[in-house]
Amino acid sequence: MATFYLMYGNDATDLVFGVGHYRDRPEVAAWFDENLELIRCTGKMALPTPPIGVLRSSRTTRMGFAEPWNWDVARGPLQGAGRNFGYLELADMGGASAAQYPVVMDCGTVQMTTDEVEGVLRYVRAGGVFVAQHHTAQHLPERADAWPLAGAVGL
Repeated sequence: MATFYLMYGNDATDLVFGVGHYRDRPEVAAWFDENLELIRCTGKMALPTPPIGVLRSSRTTRMGFAEPWNWDVARGPLQGAGRNFGYLELADMGGASAAQYPVVMDCGTVQMTTDEVEGVLRYVRAGGVFVAQHHTAQHLPERADAWPLAGAVGL
């Protein structure tokens, strides 16, 4: 079960240090005793930063767009390829939060402000790889079909 949760990127599941999971199961307690170094390597909450960030805008979801649900690679495909990830919000782009990820993949951010587009561009100028989708930044808040990110990169 611990492997399952680690594979899916859940870093808040405490099956290792919650003794209630194995105190009444001597065979599991014995396994822990025999594998203490492995337990130390796993750590309680100190997982390494994954190499992939996934931009998932809660505003896009709140506005009723279905794209984040349809294009979120963190909902199975990344795990299937053996990759872990961290979620980012639009406010994270262009700053220290996004900078820790060499690659950020958008999963359906159909609306961005010009400031948010500039945050994505700052991330890329600093050396990050941003993977846009076919609908990334399609709309500005005040104008539909504006394509501000595509325009900013010359498309």
